[in-house]
This record gives sequence, C-alpha cells and structure tokens, in this order.
Amino acid sequence: MPGKKRSKKGGQLRNRRVFLNIPYSASYERLFVAMTTALVTVNAEPVLTFDISEVGEGRLHRILRAINQCRVSIHDLSYASGRSARFNMPFELGLAYALHQKRKAHDFRIMESREYRLQMTLSDLNGIEPFVHNRRPKK
Repeated sequence: MPGKKRSKKGGQLRNRRVFLNIPYSASYERLFVAMTTALVTVNAEPVLTFDISEVGEGRLHRILRAINQCRVSIHDLSYASGRSARFNMPFELGLAYALHQKRKAHDFRIMESREYRLQMTLSDLNGIEPFVHNRRPKK
C-alpha cells in the first residue's frame, strides 16, 4: 500500500503466496492436486477463494484483496468457456492484469487445456502465451 512500509516478514510471505484462479469441480481435481503439490514443493503457499473468510465486504472485494496479497497468480481458463460459459475466471484474470499494469508488483500466468484456444476466447491477450496442460496433471 502506498505510504505504508511493509515489514520484511510480510513481504516475504507475500512473495510466497500464489493466488489460484481455478475451477472447483470434481473433473479438475487431479490438476488441482498436481498444481498445489508442485507449489508447496517449491515452498509456495497456494491461496484459494474458498480459503478466504467472509467479513461482510463481499466476494469480489475479497478476491481482489487476495490477488493483491500475492506476488503471482495462476489463472486456468480451460473450463471458462463452453456451452454454459462462466465469466468469473476471465474477470479475475482481468483484475490480476490491472494490478500488474498498475504496479508491476504482481505477475500472472495463464493456463489452458488446448493450444490456440486462448486466441479464440480472449483475443485481447494475444502475445501472452498460456501454459497448455491438455488436462493432464503431469504436463
């Protein structure tokens, strides 16, 4: 925050936190386990929206605060389109992008299940290469 000095310990914790913008579905479970295991293995702390307590400020505010408290966020858009598209996940990516542009103190990564799909579903991000996992945890 501007005007406030962060303690060294607080900054180190922020640098370890990784916000995960991922689907919460049974079909994503294997990817979720692989991703969180990989993060914990490198001493990172995964931050998920269902871990964020409600204190009367609203879900969107809590999500923005959580992204802001993390040095990096990972956004898996592989489940964000289809017959009944959900727009929450691309919107949360937009929040992370805005934080990155504003301060350069936040970085983000995008994941997709298929090559070139991001160019079709979110063409404003052309030039930003997603990590393509083909819905395979080992990938």
